[in-house]
Amino acid sequence: MSDATYIPELSIHEAANVILHCPENAFLVEGPMGSGKSAIPNIMLSKLNAAEYHLVYLDCAALFEGDLALGAINHEEKLTEFYANAILGLHLGKKLIILLDEFTKAPRSVRNMLHTILEVNMPRVAGRPIPEGSYRILTGNLLEEGVGDVLE
Repeated sequence: MSDATYIPELSIHEAANVILHCPENAFLVEGPMGSGKSAIPNIMLSKLNAAEYHLVYLDCAALFEGDLALGAINHEEKLTEFYANAILGLHLGKKLIILLDEFTKAPRSVRNMLHTILEVNMPRVAGRPIPEGSYRILTGNLLEEGVGDVLE
């Protein structure tokens, strides 16, 4: 089970520092439009050995289910298996910084498909574990801005 902690009023640089010190957690960063939430991974990369990381940027509001997985037909078993899309970089053998930008605007089906990335005990994509030491960041706008950000 995971716990949620609310930390109000951090600057983008302070938020990046908190995330850097807790790679085992996934973070939802909410703030006003244009406040720099999407820049957090680049701030983090400037403080890490960037060669060890692959930056994954997913604009969740513009994604559909088919964007997240590639089908592979298993002719022997007569079934379809799905592999993570190359954009996730699991084949690179690097730690990941995953930015699920505008996650709170994503279609429900996309949020459901991305849910395994957020799990505490074994974060994974398409059954493949996310490399240890990877970071997971979700962003969204403030509800009171009225731009469609809702988590259910």
